[in-house]
Order: sequence, then structure tokens, then C-alpha cells
Amino acid sequence: MNALAVITGATSGIGAAFAEALAASGHDLLVTGRRRDILGERASRIAGRYGVGVFVRIVDFAHERETIELAEEVSRLGEIAYLVNNAGYGAAEPFRRQTGDQLTDMIRVHDHAPVRLVNAVLPGMLENRSGFIINVSSLAGYLPAPGSPVYTASKAFLTAYTEALAMNLEGTGIRVQALCPGFTRTDFHARIAGSETRIWERRGVRWMSSEDTVRVSLRSLDHGPVLCIPGIRNRLLYLGSRFIPRRSYYRIARRVGGTDR
Repeated sequence: MNALAVITGATSGIGAAFAEALAASGHDLLVTGRRRDILGERASRIAGRYGVGVFVRIVDFAHERETIELAEEVSRLGEIAYLVNNAGYGAAEPFRRQTGDQLTDMIRVHDHAPVRLVNAVLPGMLENRSGFIINVSSLAGYLPAPGSPVYTASKAFLTAYTEALAMNLEGTGIRVQALCPGFTRTDFHARIAGSETRIWERRGVRWMSSEDTVRVSLRSLDHGPVLCIPGIRNRLLYLGSRFIPRRSYYRIARRVGGTDR
């Protein structure tokens, strides 16, 4: 058996690009998603193309029992080379129309599941003194928006958690990365925003492909910083957000992002 990579949210977008890249480098995969037909078809294609094992698990991380069951399985596997926590989503409904269950489900998916899975892989990685953990966060964690307070807050938690985790694991041989993409071409935006993607393109925002985002992530994993922000424009946006006065930022965010209805 080849070294194993566990990738959550591998049905499409960044997760699918990670699956493709890690399979191409000879890793067997354990991939999760919610859309069985699409994920199964992708897994079969990757297995045939690269001659690796691809094991599919249908998991909804909003359900705690399913998260625990996957974490227990991952823990039993022991020797895992990569953990990529990519599962995530954005809400289509405005914040004020979402129920308490919808809001806490997002926190379970973005925060609870990655923490559980990291805890599951760490004993094996520590024993082997090797391994890579990539938590796919978002530039939105640094750029609060009026329409998505729970999304941005949950991503801010994931980034801070990853940075603290990296400090804790320094010297163990385990590399940790918080991948914080900006505007990336995936069906994430298509599902929640529709024509809004075209609006942003008209405003001059250059969107990265999922494949380019993953290439930057994997290239910087060995020697790059814990915080990986692909794309020069995204890095400039991040730096600008750190220095602009918050009152000024709020005005800009409300004007650009609109208000929550």
C-alpha cells in the first residue's frame, strides 16, 4: 500500500484538485464528500489514471456521529502521510434568515471536524515523525463581511487553530499549513452566489483556478510559512486588511458586499 492521504470535501474544487495532485505523486487516497455519484465517478477515474487506491467515504460533517466515525476509522489506519481538511460551504440564505441549526452546522463542518480529524492523525504522525496537515481556511477569515459572519468567524478560528498547532508541533517533523485562498474558481461560489461571480470579475478581481491554488499550497508546504495565501493580489488584500483602520474597513465592506437582507 502506498502512503495514504486523507482529503475531505474532495468531490469538486480545491479538494478534487488535491486528490488529483496527491494521486499523481503516488499516494493512495481516502476521500470524503456528500455527493456519492460524483465522488464515486471521480475516485474511479483517479484510480484508473494513476494506479492508486482510492477509498470513498460519504460523510456529512454537520452530523457529529458521522464525524466521530470517520475520525475513529482514520485513527485506526495509523500511518497517514497527508490530512487535507477541505470540507466547507457557504450559506445561500442571508444570515438573518438562517436558523440556529444552520449556523451551528457550519461551525461543525469548518471547525469541529478538522479539530477531530487532526487529533485522530496526530498519534501516528508523531510516532513516525513525519506528516503534512493542510487546513483549507479562507482569506475571508481576515475580511469579515456583513452577509456571512459565521462563515468568516469559523474560518478565522480555523486559521488561528492551525497557526497554534504549527507552533505546538515544531520540531516533530510534521508540517502544518493554513491554506487561505481568495477568489478561486470552484462550484462553491456557483452554488451560493450565481451571477455575483461575474460581478466580481467585472470589478477586476482575478480568480485563481483550484489547480493553481493547490500547486502553490504543495510547493510552499516544505519550506513556506504556515499561512499560505496564493496569489499576489490576495496577499496584498490580506496586508491591506491588517493596516486599514477598522471603521474604514467596515464602510468599504458594507459598500462592496452590500447589507444582509
